[in-house]
Amino acid sequence: MTEQRMMLCEGGCGRMIEWRPRRKYCRECANEKHKQDHRRYVKENGTTPKKHGDSMTLCKCPLCGKLHKMKLNWVGHGMPRKYCDNCLMSETLQSGIMLLSRTVSRESLREAMRQ
Repeated sequence: MTEQRMMLCEGGCGRMIEWRPRRKYCRECANEKHKQDHRRYVKENGTTPKKHGDSMTLCKCPLCGKLHKMKLNWVGHGMPRKYCDNCLMSETLQSGIMLLSRTVSRESLREAMRQ
């Protein structure tokens, strides 16, 4: 049988733990270190770390070039090109006017635009 290798916990508690690759702390010290790292991250950044489901991605509007955040799972390279809210509304309104112009005469459309 192989002999188990033991090592001393680096967390300061002085416990002997079974040696494993990339393991430095006993379970209690590892939990405490994780809590300290989390507190330090919140103090430095002002927010909690990003979790797996919280995917707010920085996007660039192709129309105006404004940088904005959207909830988007982006796995591609570079920055995604998505319309910002203002440009999306203006594009929607323009496409709606184009649809109206096909069904309504230009003169009645101009009168509606003046009002």
